[in-house]
Amino acid sequence: MGETTSSGFHTFENTAADAVSAIQYDAGGDRIVTASADHRLRIYQKSCVDSNDWELYDQWRGHDAEVKWIDSSHGEVLTTIGGDNKFKVWQENPSQAHTRGRRFKCIFSQTPVDSVAYIAFDYIVRQQDIYVALISHTGLFTLLEPADPTTLSSWREGDAFYPFGQQPRSSEARFSISFHHAAGPNSQALRAGIDKSSISLAISSASQVNVYRFANPEDENVALQEVLRMPFEDGLVCSVAWAPAHPQPEDVVAVACDDGKIRMLEITVQTSSQNLLTSNGHSNLSALRRGSRNDQQLGRSGIAAGLANIDRPREVSQSEQGNGPKHEGKIVAELQTSEGASAHQMEWTMDGCTLVTTGDDGKAHLWKRSLAGNWMQYAETAFQ
Repeated sequence: MGETTSSGFHTFENTAADAVSAIQYDAGGDRIVTASADHRLRIYQKSCVDSNDWELYDQWRGHDAEVKWIDSSHGEVLTTIGGDNKFKVWQENPSQAHTRGRRFKCIFSQTPVDSVAYIAFDYIVRQQDIYVALISHTGLFTLLEPADPTTLSSWREGDAFYPFGQQPRSSEARFSISFHHAAGPNSQALRAGIDKSSISLAISSASQVNVYRFANPEDENVALQEVLRMPFEDGLVCSVAWAPAHPQPEDVVAVACDDGKIRMLEITVQTSSQNLLTSNGHSNLSALRRGSRNDQQLGRSGIAAGLANIDRPREVSQSEQGNGPKHEGKIVAELQTSEGASAHQMEWTMDGCTLVTTGDDGKAHLWKRSLAGNWMQYAETAFQ
């Protein structure tokens, strides 16, 4: 149970004694899951009596860093990362009573091969395919997919590499991942020859944002192709968020920096004579991404491959860029609140038109593109 404040915000009882580090709704908007510094996961569910009230559904010892719902056909599934250096998948067991701490069971757990904590992750569901992208403290990127599409208890490695080079364990980790959560590439990319089944994601370090596209061949490993490398020199990058279904033909990635500004990165795709991704041309991706390591095979269950077999980043040559549509990135707007507070978390609405940010000022800011094409803040609210 809880109460609603005069400002319209609902407060919860039975909340964490320590700071809440992550929170997310499920796909239906009827449940909220939180991860907190006391290493407990808590799920709140809308009351059956009063739809404006929320009740504690279950809580158990889990993770403290990040949590996400996976919207799939496998029931209620959560994915988490935490300070124990593990990525875990939790699945609800309807036969267990709720509020007892046994409703959700860990069905998969993985530690990165460099034995450090995962810093950020994201997932995407495309029809029957599920992909989870993770990056560790040392910058090791890993792409996972279910080994068996009928269950999520076993996962295999699709790709693993260091997009920004291997970072020292003592360094400050600033990494973020965001998939393009849409049914497919935007209209401009499709006209340029990008296959409609390709998947896109952005990975950021403190000073750079890389953009990748990939497809899922049935007879070989997933191969990520780097299509854009965008340096950021004015402010250290904190996080990235790719607009899911942006109405404009260009892709838009919001980049939050520690100088208090949110920079809108617009990605355009130019037509090329040869497609980057084709319906049956997965070998193009493999040749571009893995051409320098023909003697290496990363098995789909290759977690045990070891660090020596994970390739380091390499420059994309002009000849390789010429094999597919050329991607160009441009900062089209720099947004900043009146207080100049840095944004720590960003989330797009499902239509890709509105960006919601929260940061040091304790407010939620809503940003939108005007009819004239200019990005601006059109609303803000304080948590009181």
